[in-house]
Amino acid sequence: MRIKKNEKVGDIPIIKIRDYFKRLRMVGISKKEVKEHFGLSQKNVDFLIEELLQHDFIEKTTKENQEKEFQLTIKGQSLCIARCVSPMSRKKADEVFNDFMKRVNEINNDDYYLYKIKELFLFGSYLNSDNVDFGDIDIAFELERKINDLEKFNQAKEKRIEEAYEKGKTFFTFVEELGYPETEVILKMKNRCQYISLHRMTDEILKIAEYKQIYP
Repeated sequence: MRIKKNEKVGDIPIIKIRDYFKRLRMVGISKKEVKEHFGLSQKNVDFLIEELLQHDFIEKTTKENQEKEFQLTIKGQSLCIARCVSPMSRKKADEVFNDFMKRVNEINNDDYYLYKIKELFLFGSYLNSDNVDFGDIDIAFELERKINDLEKFNQAKEKRIEEAYEKGKTFFTFVEELGYPETEVILKMKNRCQYISLHRMTDEILKIAEYKQIYP
């Protein structure tokens, strides 16, 4: 999904709504929380909720707990990962996608990387052959260790982290340090391309819309 920076829903910038949805995508939404988060009057809250319902971003909850009156729809889940980028043509999108797949093969064939790309799933607007322009290319991925032996893998990972420190790399958290070998693969896949939108494979991703396995 592509959104515009000046786009609004119920007088609220859609970017702010997207960011709010990201926080609550798994827990649901209540009018009280919406009112407090956006600092709205009750009248404006009712208006915003009605607009979100009309745009099919939310629906009344099906859960017994009525504290959360609304939940995100499939379209609302898609909004959580929507981005603001200039559109690209089909030709440009094909070039971006082909370059991405080349990098996937490079990663899987290069012993430097400790992880390989196990599976890739394509979803979003690029799947539709009738589309002529695109905001980005949405790809869900799953990684897998290249070294099956866990002890040998951990030794290789520790060595890789030590090498990163020697090169002046800074890790802000222990989790970031441990995940560095994975991060290297993700950064290589993306290659600073603003049109590639990567998502870790989850059940929620596969519920968003139509998808297609593109690797292997």
